[in-house]
Amino acid sequence: MTTEEGRGETDDRTTGDRGPRTDRPTAVFGRPSSVALVGILLPFVVAIALCAFASIWPLRLDARALQDLSKVESLGLPQSSGEFIFLSRDNSVESARTATFGLRQLAFPNGTVFWAALKAQCIGPWLGGFAAIDQAGNAFLISGGADGEWQWAPAHELANEARSRSATSFVVYDSYQTRALFEQRWPFLKASSKVAVLTDGLVMRRIPFDRDAIPLAPGEARAMLADAGFTMIGTRYRFYFPKMLSALRPLERFAERMPLGAQYCVLARKPANL
Repeated sequence: MTTEEGRGETDDRTTGDRGPRTDRPTAVFGRPSSVALVGILLPFVVAIALCAFASIWPLRLDARALQDLSKVESLGLPQSSGEFIFLSRDNSVESARTATFGLRQLAFPNGTVFWAALKAQCIGPWLGGFAAIDQAGNAFLISGGADGEWQWAPAHELANEARSRSATSFVVYDSYQTRALFEQRWPFLKASSKVAVLTDGLVMRRIPFDRDAIPLAPGEARAMLADAGFTMIGTRYRFYFPKMLSALRPLERFAERMPLGAQYCVLARKPANL
């Protein structure tokens, strides 16, 4: 009896003011903090890391950016840390996309892109990141004004920079006509041994059967098929990741319905009367 009473007293002292252990469940500590860590803190850290990574890697995963990258990837250019001189007809958005979203990704992380355009044709909206070259070979930068009425400031040092870079950089032209005009303005370009030419804004040098291809938007393709009496089945998108991210290409089959791929295919059923 004494032993049992002693045990009872010991139990009472152990539980103290909390009362008998069966009165209420024991709280489990540690779980709320773990949920907060996984559900709130971890996504925040990942988001910050992605923002920091995106600030140094000029990568966009939309369809247009991947098309811009695809245009220059097939030219035999370095796939990373390349040194490029891009010479375009004008300062249009199309030219800027090639320089900014195409070549710049191939220049990442240690390469650079030098962009110049023909001054007489620079009536487009892009106002920075390029040098305008007049018929005498002089370089200018936009100092003010608006579309079509730009004000220009001389930048003669840029012509000298292009001359020094041309010996080691890949020189990329947006067309053969642009190449001829630039070689008139900057004769030193004729000595460049690393030259690539985009034809009509598309990479056709290595794809002869695509030389005269006309790009067609998915909506236009579906409309043409519907007008011809075909029944739409669906649209599938392909080629989400460029060569530098080729390890991720097995994941593309899970995203084929997302309109972000560089190419697409429209599936349709032929009518019975055709």
